Amino acid sequence: MMCFGFHKHSSCVPGIKLKTTNIFSEGTEYPEMHAVIGSTVSLPCNLSPPSPDDSISLVLWYRLDLPNPIYTLDARSANGEAKHFASKVLGGRGSFNPSSQRPTAASLTLEKTTEADAGEYRCRVDFRRGRTLSWLVKLSVIVPTNKLLIKDKDNKTLSGTIGPHKEGSALTLICESYGGLPLPTVTWRRGARTDTTDQTTFVDTEKEIVRTELFIDNLKREDLLTDIVCSASNTNLTTPITSSVKLDISLNPSDVLITTRQGSISAGERIEFTCVSKGSRPPARITWWKDGKDLKRYATDEVNGDVTTSKLFLSPTSEDHDKILTCRAENPVNADSALEDQLNLNVYYAPIVTATLAASQSNELIREGGDVYLECLAQANPPVTQVRWRFKTKTLHHDPNNGVSMRNSTLVLQNVGRNHRGRYRCLAANLEGESASDDVNLRVQYSPVCVDQRTTIRVWTKNYVSCSVPAPQRWLSWIQQLDVRNCGHPVVQQRWDVQKRRQVHSKDEAGLRCLLLVRGRGACALPCSTVVQKNHTIYSWCRYVSDNSSYPLGEKHGVLSHNLIPFLSLTKM
Repeated sequence: MMCFGFHKHSSCVPGIKLKTTNIFSEGTEYPEMHAVIGSTVSLPCNLSPPSPDDSISLVLWYRLDLPNPIYTLDARSANGEAKHFASKVLGGRGSFNPSSQRPTAASLTLEKTTEADAGEYRCRVDFRRGRTLSWLVKLSVIVPTNKLLIKDKDNKTLSGTIGPHKEGSALTLICESYGGLPLPTVTWRRGARTDTTDQTTFVDTEKEIVRTELFIDNLKREDLLTDIVCSASNTNLTTPITSSVKLDISLNPSDVLITTRQGSISAGERIEFTCVSKGSRPPARITWWKDGKDLKRYATDEVNGDVTTSKLFLSPTSEDHDKILTCRAENPVNADSALEDQLNLNVYYAPIVTATLAASQSNELIREGGDVYLECLAQANPPVTQVRWRFKTKTLHHDPNNGVSMRNSTLVLQNVGRNHRGRYRCLAANLEGESASDDVNLRVQYSPVCVDQRTTIRVWTKNYVSCSVPAPQRWLSWIQQLDVRNCGHPVVQQRWDVQKRRQVHSKDEAGLRCLLLVRGRGACALPCSTVVQKNHTIYSWCRYVSDNSSYPLGEKHGVLSHNLIPFLSLTKM
């Protein structure tokens, strides 16, 4: 059946004429109906008669943008059998169910909905007795987004796992939706939470593009392997279209700890220090430092997941005491990711001992009768508990009555003389043991004494006139008879060569004496030997000889050889 005209007072069905007075009434409009393209939708129409004794004679479905009905139900035949007529516009996709049991549930069903199905529909119902009723319904056909892409800020399309990105860094992601009717709403979801405050949306209606940017200013540890999902939705009839990426993050170490916490370490003892770092992705690189010096070559590492364990083998020395041992863990790909733990090394070691003269004294200026201060300097950890002194092989004790005093670590020798000459050593002890210093050789300058005195020599032979003195300085000379009462008076010092001749010209040089010139004290005539001049022409010279004593034996000889000299007499002074 074809209907070529439409008027609200005509049936558009051949052979049927309707009353033209008060027979048409607009029914209540139904809500707007929504259908996703390609789905099935039912458009409702109320077939309830106005009175119980009335019935339907004709139902016509119109789409208001078309002049003719798209579907007709004709129940006017005498046998009461209704006939269905569908327009070619529906293409065999439409059907009408009058639902006699539930007149209010009657509907026109459209299958495989297309965009062209969208519009306003009118259902017109003619009754046998009552007036005609019409029902209006609007159909919206929803076209989902056809493409959804995630891009980075450089417009590069992303998929799968992205990164790794550094912990604490910022990240910008862009989601673009293409097509859709109506244009969709595009949102971001990070894990289980929806990010709405950090996203911005731009809509290009002409190109049917919706662009939403997500900005994350600080990637956190909890963002690791999180699914970041972009969703585009323009209806609740279907699940949103989504696209997602998984976020990989290079994590900084969350913790580093030196687990070896010994109170003290003995010098030379081999110690294993352990440092554990957690939370780094990829695993942390651990380095050891001692006061800024890299100790990596002494360490071994073991990795288990995000836990790195490093063992350092070290044999500390006394020089390591109070130094800082540092374990540093850092992500190998993240700059400024290092965490450190430090340990103050407490190294126990035996005393390191040095014996020395007091700062105010010089070994060259120690004189007989003075006081000497020897100091024992000990570097030790733990502190020194005992200090001892030795003189040669003898242990010294505190004995003020004999001029030996010990004040803490200082040895005081009072009124020193030639018997105090020799080697002194300091010994200091603590819990780690006892150590000795190097020797300090104490030299005391004292007044000369005679060693050997000869009273007579024979002439006609080569003879030596000797003046022998054990003295720390070998400074000897011959002098004539002098007033030696001012022996301590400084005079010009004269150092003789190994051998020096002296000629005595007259008897006035009788009384020749051997003289020791003591550095710093002037000259003193020795009370040793006197050459008594009987005749004239005596030749003499000085030389030095030594014995095996602590100090050389200063010795000056006069060679006497002349046949005119009957004898030479030496007398004691």
